[in-house]
Amino acid sequence: MISEKLVKTIEDNFRASFSRVFPHKLNFEAAARDLVNEKRVIEELERVSRSTTMDLQGKKMLEIGSGFGMLVAVARKRFGAEAFGVEPSEQFRGSYPISLSVLKEMGIEDNPIRIGCGEDIPHEDGLFDIVYSSNVIEHVKDPAKVFAESVRVAKCGGYIIHNIPNYGSWWEGHYGIFMPPYSPAWLLKLIVMCMGRDPSFVDTLQLVTYNKIREWLSPCLDSVEVSTGDRVCGLNV
Repeated sequence: MISEKLVKTIEDNFRASFSRVFPHKLNFEAAARDLVNEKRVIEELERVSRSTTMDLQGKKMLEIGSGFGMLVAVARKRFGAEAFGVEPSEQFRGSYPISLSVLKEMGIEDNPIRIGCGEDIPHEDGLFDIVYSSNVIEHVKDPAKVFAESVRVAKCGGYIIHNIPNYGSWWEGHYGIFMPPYSPAWLLKLIVMCMGRDPSFVDTLQLVTYNKIREWLSPCLDSVEVSTGDRVCGLNV
């Protein structure tokens, strides 16, 4: 159970990072509580288990973009996974320091989260049974490099799952708005600016589409089996 004090810290961090991006009526307190909702994280990990057909007990798992560390903590505490995370120290006004408090309150004594980025994962080759990220690829500087690094650190026969928003759809999830599919960045910036929202956040996004994913993955296709779906794009290494 995460303390009310820590929930408030996450709420303040979330508000400072996204108040001019997310919908004006967003309840930041509710969003913070959802981020540390253990039941939600358990359901997320159960989907990972089903997608990989793996029992997570004893498996080595890496979350790229581990944020506030809740998934890593729950994977260790509730599933018995040997879970690790990697998170930039400066991302979103410093979620990494908060993750240390989350781990402590969840009873995780050591620190399984390392400072780093998906383009240069601070782990050795072939270490992980599962490499996972959720809503991270659209925020990285070099998606192709992240995919290559994911393959590098995954075991032979392991799984890589990246949950990625599709900009070939009618929905932009960060701003919470409808948009024409395959909108270029300039059009999305114009739309959000007219709505009184911060257009500069668009410059931090990769507007991911299926064809872009295939392009980024192309150097890896001789060593991975790719599957896609409405919810996930997974790699069987």
